[in-house]
Amino acid sequence: MCAIGCYINIYSGYLLLAIVVQVRQTPIRVVKSVLAFVLCLGGLLLASAHLDGDDWGFLRYTYLSNIFALDTTPNMGLFWYMYVEMFDHFNTFFVWTMQLLIFGTCVAATLRFYEDPLFLAVILTMSTGILRPYNSIADLGCSLALAAHWRHLTPYFRNLLFTLGLMGTALILSPLFYFTWLRTATSNANFYFAAALIHSLGRAEEANLGRRFVVEFSSGGHQAPRSDKKQSRVIPASTAGC
Repeated sequence: MCAIGCYINIYSGYLLLAIVVQVRQTPIRVVKSVLAFVLCLGGLLLASAHLDGDDWGFLRYTYLSNIFALDTTPNMGLFWYMYVEMFDHFNTFFVWTMQLLIFGTCVAATLRFYEDPLFLAVILTMSTGILRPYNSIADLGCSLALAAHWRHLTPYFRNLLFTLGLMGTALILSPLFYFTWLRTATSNANFYFAAALIHSLGRAEEANLGRRFVVEFSSGGHQAPRSDKKQSRVIPASTAGC
């Protein structure tokens, strides 16, 4: 499934890190998992090239276009604005800087949350969804759907109202600024990029809510309250000797 996801979206390949840490106790299973991923992805790419007349040119317009951000059409991501504003001779430097940022974030998350592969997969999905070149509102829906698995932790989150306010503001301002910039020409790219920044900040804070809870209650120094814990009953003094 990870290979199929990577075939559709190259950044889904980072989920292989969660699979590897899941089976890290058995080296042979790690090798089998990586080998199965490579063979499955390679088979899908070979089939695509064969259907395209044994031409590998499709890689430029699918995977390489995501890595090098060849299309600078405005979206909810952060790449397009940098390309529009910066000088052309800095493009290569910026591309590899942003790709290394995504890679470093995923590796750091793996080193921190390797004991919880499922939560790591959610963090990887959220991180790549925020930092990849072509972001969309659909990524937000995917993150919220995955975060619902930990809905029982909602009472212990901090800054939840602030996060919801950020996301609500971004969802309202994004189409408004897009319309005023590209339709009526009464604003510029800075307005729309400001809405994209608010959207990315809200999603980053959303991921940080779960991360903060795991860091606080998984270290052993704190215990998460249990909702099904029975309250202790006080025995009246008159019946204590019975």
